[in-house]
Amino acid sequence: MGLKRQGQLILGIILIIIIAVFSILNVTPVPINFGFVTVRWPLVIVLLGAVFIGALLMFLLTTVTHFQKRRQDKQQPDQPATKLEPETVKQHNRRITGAVAEQNKAAQTTQDQNEKDDRK
Repeated sequence: MGLKRQGQLILGIILIIIIAVFSILNVTPVPINFGFVTVRWPLVIVLLGAVFIGALLMFLLTTVTHFQKRRQDKQQPDQPATKLEPETVKQHNRRITGAVAEQNKAAQTTQDQNEKDDRK
């Protein structure tokens, strides 16, 4: 068993012990009024029930929000920041090709000049 699993096991055992002690200390029956009927339940049941209902509500709210976000993402797929028209792309390509040709011509001229200087 890995060290991480051992740590989780120890933490789980400690949590179970804390819950058991909490349960033993809070067994006093308390009245719960539902409006039309009043019942007496142990305090630990009332507290754990309230925690469970709160966790369930948070889970449901998070799930609803998650599915709403997914549906919204499906309805609005990501659009590219800018859409280039084919003519614009052609113009950019011509401009870049022209700039590269000028650079090559300048490099060739410089190389020819260097060769002339070397011959002298």
